[in-house]
Amino acid sequence: MRTLIKNNIYYYLYFSLLIIFSILVFLKVDFAIYLLFCLVGLGWSIFFFKNRLNILEHFLLSFVMLTVLFICFCMFFAFLDIKLTLIVGLVFFLISILVLMLTKTFNKENIKTKVEKWDYFILFLLFCSVFAKVYSVASFEVPGLHDPITHAYFTKQITDTGLINYFYSPGLHIISAFGKMFNGYDVAKQILYITNFFNAYIGVVVYLFIKHSFKKDIWAISSAVLFSLGYYPAMFFVNAGKNSLILAIVFLFFFFFLIAEYRRRKSVLILVLVNLAIMSIFLTHYPLGVFASTYLLAIFFVDYKKEKFRTIFLGIGILLGFAWMAKTYQYNLIAVAESAVVSNKSLYSIPKDILNDIFSFIKDIWNGQIYKNTIISKLTTLSSILGFIFIFIKAFKKQKFLILFLWLLFSFLLALVLSVFSITPVLIVLETYFISLFIYSYLFAGVFPEFLYKIVSKVINKKVLNVCFVIFVIVIGFFLSKKMHKTFHERNSMHNVIEESDIKTFDWINQNIPDEEKFLINANGNDGLVFSTDGGGWLEVFTDNEISMPFYDYGSKKTDDNVDLYYDLKDDLGNCTYIKTFIDRGYKYYYQGSRPVFDRRLAEQQELIDSNRFKLLFDGGDSEVYELIPCE
Repeated sequence: MRTLIKNNIYYYLYFSLLIIFSILVFLKVDFAIYLLFCLVGLGWSIFFFKNRLNILEHFLLSFVMLTVLFICFCMFFAFLDIKLTLIVGLVFFLISILVLMLTKTFNKENIKTKVEKWDYFILFLLFCSVFAKVYSVASFEVPGLHDPITHAYFTKQITDTGLINYFYSPGLHIISAFGKMFNGYDVAKQILYITNFFNAYIGVVVYLFIKHSFKKDIWAISSAVLFSLGYYPAMFFVNAGKNSLILAIVFLFFFFFLIAEYRRRKSVLILVLVNLAIMSIFLTHYPLGVFASTYLLAIFFVDYKKEKFRTIFLGIGILLGFAWMAKTYQYNLIAVAESAVVSNKSLYSIPKDILNDIFSFIKDIWNGQIYKNTIISKLTTLSSILGFIFIFIKAFKKQKFLILFLWLLFSFLLALVLSVFSITPVLIVLETYFISLFIYSYLFAGVFPEFLYKIVSKVINKKVLNVCFVIFVIVIGFFLSKKMHKTFHERNSMHNVIEESDIKTFDWINQNIPDEEKFLINANGNDGLVFSTDGGGWLEVFTDNEISMPFYDYGSKKTDDNVDLYYDLKDDLGNCTYIKTFIDRGYKYYYQGSRPVFDRRLAEQQELIDSNRFKLLFDGGDSEVYELIPCE
């Protein structure tokens, strides 16, 4: 009996945890589904890589592994127009358990328990980054800014209908929707927590990619610190709302990691996983998928002599990603037809001064490197330049460095063509290139500390040098995480439009206002870019009632007409024509949010009541619901 237990200890441990986490999900513990996701991802990581990775590395890969597999699994159902319901999620988990059991994944020979010292260190960095980026915003009901409203709305749409009826990469929405379906947090908090966890997690996958591809621990740790606690991608959350891009960057480095694994051992299983990874990038943020493709092009050039056209099999996932875009493109055509602004731009333009355009493009890239006028920013830029020089020299000797250099070159040339010829339909790809320049910078910046470490290690005892390096990174980790915690909390407070009173008012609406009724909300903007100015933008996420100016439809003529009429009403609250027009359009109620962050309100409470056109139905403290009263 003792021998049986000893030989199967990993099975007992794994399935005991599986049962415990499943019970927690059943008991509606909000965070339990994340534990279950992690555990299933751990099993799949061991299935694919076995003892090539140690147990801690499997754990560190579990999050991205599960997310990639689950998104692609769901998309195959979506391709077949099968609704993404709870049953689809249950089928995935059942298939996962069966595969792990039938393939004897947890046999002792598949588990490598010896963990390298630097792996513990990256775990420490992950904890620091999670503290800074997740714990700092745990007290908020919603993420700040406006893009998250769209992500939360699309997530809610999948949760409610099981359908993806929009032209937008749905990867983030799928994982968030199933997080909600499995008794997790509401969709707004799913977007908040998943975005910020992956924001904190990027450094881990970068570390594993560099460590296993280049066998350079100091480089791996140095770049991981930058990705985990550097200015970017942290600012994508607090300043830009680039939620999907954050998730896709993690997939990008996972894709790089898988490519390196496949080139080493030509496994069919890894080939399948490579294609699922690049497919998931397109399904999460298709412009970044373009730059994953330039990496694949670099692989093709380097391996052509040996592999001929067999490298093309690594790109099947690209076709699947484009297939989904083609399937949903009809929704983009509808959006264009209903747009408030008719674009007269040509598909492309012929440059009049091509040399000047090229120099301007290069200047823009250089300016993009100095993202903050600080010592850290300047040192990072200097280190990345020196790292690039080192990689360029190494590219003549080693293929893995040549791949990195060619990826940089091909990405640069693609972006240059898009910029010089102003190819309108794909300018979002160019925008993604500019805001993603830090990826190249941080990746190359870690090379210089590795080079410096090798030089100094010839003078100083290596053990002493390692201790000094560890102490330095621990100190910088604590310092940066504390500073970033403060930044995340303050910036999200600055942009936060939802308070307890808004949640209270949304609950009242759910109980007292029929779902088919529509709400006028406060908004700003015009001519193709309209956005809510308070918590009204989130009303459609927390209730089933339509709003007048939703951000997911910010460019439509309908939204533009509503905001124009809203401005008119703002100037003349008692105007009978304006009130009647809103009522005729179906907007019989008005929502006043607690925090008018992005512009002043339509009017204050007493002004609204005194106009005799607004009847106060509910006062939630700082937020209110009014009924629009027509003139007799």
